[in-house]
Amino acid sequence: MNCGIYAAELVQIQSREILTTPKEAECHFRARIGEIAESIPDQFSITPDTNMDDLRKTLLSGLEEVIHFYDTMTSASKINTRPSSINTE
Repeated sequence: MNCGIYAAELVQIQSREILTTPKEAECHFRARIGEIAESIPDQFSITPDTNMDDLRKTLLSGLEEVIHFYDTMTSASKINTRPSSINTE
């Protein structure tokens, strides 16, 4: 699962048009969910044997961690100085 932050403040600095619905590739910060929420895998395989309730709980937990992390990204400078433990390549 891919996660991203698009910063209108950075777009203005770059003298580009601000997008109202940017795609993930246009985000200034991008990471797999497992890179932000370390207890969550960044990929999931769903099979007929997958327990959907467990999957739902795992995804919700991971997304809550991502939202908490995103809450710390309060400015363009914070996005540019993200923790080195987050690999966005």
